[in-house]
Amino acid sequence: MLFCGYTTGMDALPELLSETVGDATVVDTVDIGGGDAVAVTHRATHVYRSDGLLSDESVETFEHDVERLSVRSKRRKSEIQLATIDSETGFTVPSKVADPIVEAMLEGILRTTGVIEADEAVVAQFRFSELTFVVTEGHLLEHVGSAVWDGDFEAIEHAQLTGLAFEKGSVATQVVIETEQRRRRIKVPNEHAGRVRRAIQKAVFESYDVASLEGLRAELSEEEETEPSPDEAAGSP
Repeated sequence: MLFCGYTTGMDALPELLSETVGDATVVDTVDIGGGDAVAVTHRATHVYRSDGLLSDESVETFEHDVERLSVRSKRRKSEIQLATIDSETGFTVPSKVADPIVEAMLEGILRTTGVIEADEAVVAQFRFSELTFVVTEGHLLEHVGSAVWDGDFEAIEHAQLTGLAFEKGSVATQVVIETEQRRRRIKVPNEHAGRVRRAIQKAVFESYDVASLEGLRAELSEEEETEPSPDEAAGSP
């Protein structure tokens, strides 16, 4: 599954949903059919259910201060689940609109839990089988597992990079991310590799004020050369 910026924003929120959201910044609003809708803010997801034969108009709120975000998808319906240490809750939406909801929720969770800064722009999100990869203006974030997101993730600041490369194979492209501590290889299906590469390069190049991989390598090499040696840092004569 690939998050690619698809959105189904609504022209206007139902009055009860608008009152619930209040002055909070809305990341996305999604029409889920039958007069129902989902509004996602940075701190919570609000699920609006319109009047029906068996129920009254209502809004259910799901806070983003959670330990895990998971999705169980079937052909017609997807169940979005949020878990904390003490509880698990969730809601069901049509599978055809689940991706933009999960994308907006993940952005909110990353902000609410402090993984990224409150004003840090999210450049792109991708999900391939059990890999979730998020590119922000300051970080490259990777999570591997059946959940979309939980505490078992890797975060690399752009400022920590010592190398960046893309190695294309017959089936997948490896994104090679190097820091002083380690080298990581992230496999991306070739049919989506171009989008991933463009998103990473856009964010990292802007961080280093360069226009190409060659320019980035030159900048990283220059930074390495100007860093003091251990003896210099310690003030040895």
